[in-house]
Amino acid sequence: MSFFGRSPLQLERTVAKLRRVLERVQAENERLKCAPGPVSVATMEAIQQENRKLTRDLSEAKRVAGAGLAERRLAADQNVAKLSQEYDRLRIAYEQVE
Repeated sequence: MSFFGRSPLQLERTVAKLRRVLERVQAENERLKCAPGPVSVATMEAIQQENRKLTRDLSEAKRVAGAGLAERRLAADQNVAKLSQEYDRLRIAYEQVE
């Protein structure tokens, strides 16, 4: 029995546990060093305002794109209808020729 009545085996276990604790604390310290610092209220407010603006811009862009696509689809549907009528007219004319 040595250091405070502990055996060398007990002391080795204690040292091993302390090493693991030290490694864990050092890893946590490094993680905290890399983490972003506290954000001020003004910065948070600015970020939230920018987020709201970007959300509005995205909604507007979706609306405009949707309207443009709707117009293009309408034009395409009209073209298909015209082509279908032309096809029917030509088919009838072809059948009359035969």
